[in-house]
Amino acid sequence: MPNTTAGPTTTTTPAPTTTHMDEGVTTAITKDGIIQREPLTRSQVNRAQVAIRKLVNDNRTPLGHHPFNAGILRLSFHDCVGMLGCDGCINHLNRANSGVAFYAMQLDRLWDLQFKHSMSQADFWALAGITVAQFAMELNPNCHGEGCVPDIPFFYGRNDCGAPQFFMHEFCPIHDDAAPFFMEQFNLDPEEYTTLMGAHTLGRVNTHDGDTWDRTPDHFDNNYFIQLADTANKWKRANRTSVPELNESWTNINGSLLMLGSDIAIISNLSSLENCNPDPYRPECPAEKTRNLVQQYARDNKLFLSRFADVYGRILHKSPFRLHPIVEDTHWKPRWERPGPLPTFAPTTTTTTTTTTTTAPIVAGPVLHSANALSGLMFCEFTNGVICSFLEQMTNDNLDFEIVSGYQSPYGPRHGKLGRYFLYLRGSSRDAGKKAWLKVKQFKSKKGCLHLHRYQAGTDSGKVSVYKAYGGLYPGNLIRGTDSRDSTSNWVNEQYSLDTYEPNPQLSHELIIEVEIGSSGVVALDDFIFDDLQQC
Repeated sequence: MPNTTAGPTTTTTPAPTTTHMDEGVTTAITKDGIIQREPLTRSQVNRAQVAIRKLVNDNRTPLGHHPFNAGILRLSFHDCVGMLGCDGCINHLNRANSGVAFYAMQLDRLWDLQFKHSMSQADFWALAGITVAQFAMELNPNCHGEGCVPDIPFFYGRNDCGAPQFFMHEFCPIHDDAAPFFMEQFNLDPEEYTTLMGAHTLGRVNTHDGDTWDRTPDHFDNNYFIQLADTANKWKRANRTSVPELNESWTNINGSLLMLGSDIAIISNLSSLENCNPDPYRPECPAEKTRNLVQQYARDNKLFLSRFADVYGRILHKSPFRLHPIVEDTHWKPRWERPGPLPTFAPTTTTTTTTTTTTAPIVAGPVLHSANALSGLMFCEFTNGVICSFLEQMTNDNLDFEIVSGYQSPYGPRHGKLGRYFLYLRGSSRDAGKKAWLKVKQFKSKKGCLHLHRYQAGTDSGKVSVYKAYGGLYPGNLIRGTDSRDSTSNWVNEQYSLDTYEPNPQLSHELIIEVEIGSSGVVALDDFIFDDLQQC
């Protein structure tokens, strides 16, 4: 019986029971609305995997290496840490996640252009992780026969977190005992944790020197375990005081390989470090229970790959939402091609100040909206020497930034803030007074915060200024600048609040980073974080 009392009322209608043909339909609520997606089919997954492989191949290095394989695999794992599991959100301010933002933005661009109507961003990241792992297994020239590229089951139905404030909690499993972390997060026993550590066979340690764990960093194989099992490596603590996160790392006898403390901890018990450094195979250094498994994997590549596929698949299955198997195309038709009325799902509810309330059921159909989980938060550390998509070198200045790595001059710096690459300008009497402009292309908000790391050294290195420009008038209104004598000789964190000047809302506005070079010294910039949703 309807409520006849004056004032706001609320009524709802229950969702109808759906048939088996509607099994796998996913509904997600984001900050921008409700998303409904049809069941994910095999052909859609195949098309996505082809596109991901093309992205990896298109970004090979001049030597033919595939850095996107390791970067995307790492992203897919880091995404699954935290209460919400695999949710399409990464906290890029967490140093443990250094380097993954570049790969997240590359995947997000592809997802937004081609696949956001068929799967969530979190599903796409998970599928990308599976795709690159299997691709890297295929790159192994010794990969032949059955079991060389094991199947890694893919399920869909993950919800995107929808906003960057849903950050994964702090973690950095590089220490000597990371096993409790993996037990807490994924319920992995020591053998399963050891198996997962084999992912370190792919890619490079995130250091300034590009260190590798093993001798085949472009292939997904058991070489990581081969190196750990090789007693001739005589691992010892590395002297990496310039990189605090790697104070607990280890190098082999000739310094050609690098292991984290968590890697060495799967062969030896490091509770008595003085008995294990150097050489964790010394008799007085107690063996860890998983050492035998490391040696077993070193002998049997297919055994390792098979067990890794199982453990990694379980990692990707971490989600508070029900996940569904892929639907074979021959077993499914879109709902608008089936006989009978379109089904409805859980309704939205509207509240009125009259005596009745209406409900608007959500009718099955195409995606209404899909939000990019990185919306409002952009990050760039110039991974692989590439400038990020939201930054642009302007052409109406008279100087260009260089993207460099390593030691460039006696003034420094010797490396980027976190990674290898950074923006660099060196002063000279010939170029003194010239200016280089860098524009934040996607800046739309009237407020926000820009973080960057600045390095200046020399008697007259130059000036760094940040402007808010509008109407195409450059460089615009000054937010803040540095003095030419403001020498840091190390990386310092700068924050620029963008609400210091309110542009004409009728005109487009942009953010301009200007470096005016001096007569001597250097200016370097790195690790840009731009958030147009939050103030400093």
